[in-house]
Amino acid sequence: MEFDVLYTRISHHLATGRETEAISLLKDNLNEYQQVAEFWMLCSACHLNLEQWDEAEGTARAALGLNPEHPVAGEQLAVALSRLRRRDEALATIQQVIAVEPEYARGHHLLGMILLGNVQNNDERILARQATEHALMLEPENPDFYQGAALAADMAGDQRSALRHLEAGLRIDPHHQGLLRSAGSIEKGHKIVGDHGQLLRGMLASDPMNEKLHEDYAENFLAKQAVYANRWWLFIPLLAAISSFGVGASLPVLLIAIALVSVCAGLFAWWNIATYRKSEKSLPAGYIKDIHARFPSLPKAARAYQISWAAALIGAI
Repeated sequence: MEFDVLYTRISHHLATGRETEAISLLKDNLNEYQQVAEFWMLCSACHLNLEQWDEAEGTARAALGLNPEHPVAGEQLAVALSRLRRRDEALATIQQVIAVEPEYARGHHLLGMILLGNVQNNDERILARQATEHALMLEPENPDFYQGAALAADMAGDQRSALRHLEAGLRIDPHHQGLLRSAGSIEKGHKIVGDHGQLLRGMLASDPMNEKLHEDYAENFLAKQAVYANRWWLFIPLLAAISSFGVGASLPVLLIAIALVSVCAGLFAWWNIATYRKSEKSLPAGYIKDIHARFPSLPKAARAYQISWAAALIGAI
């Protein structure tokens, strides 16, 4: 098979999510093209899509062994190393790519994204923003780079620029998953895309097998549960204030205080239960079980919250 034909077929398999078939086809042509760097880059692309990081590293290194200065192979190796939590190696690799090909926009973008994944100091925060914005300057029509620039600006505390990049990127590609998902982590991103939970649900409807979207949707639901912790700090002082009226009071006043404490606790419980049921109702049927499976501590936290409510009620009485 001619390499151009092989490249076209593998690219099509990658675009349609058929990485396993692509790897099988590559293996069939291994003997013929094992001395071609681009062949190993195709292998690495397949492994990266399948999140097979060790294999992706090995094939990227094979490509670099044949063409040490190829920017795509260097980028693939940096991605694999980053995913393997070998951050320093990943940074050194992508910086070498940039040194050899300073106009390679994806190199600058990846440098920024690796830094943003675990910013260790303010210098890295500044460098991440410079790298993502330089990538955007080199390729201003690439929506991926708007995502990186938006995230870097948000981490730098520049929400206005973050929202501007987010909006500009979505004008180029209104259905760009990276930008739409990032909107949930950018402060005030809902001003651009609306409620993030509803947005993710709509994205899942069109791409139900996307595991990353499922993770984001579950995390979005989990983040909304923080409201109960905030309410707790309203409930406890109120309960304490009401119960204080019964201290040393006559029997009628004591009974009234106990009744008020019970009513207050009951209303608080009803408020939380109603809120939870409303949020659970917004989920697809049976989805709450999936969320509990992803976050086993959630049911335990709910039980601990209920026990704390009961303890606070008994203590107040």
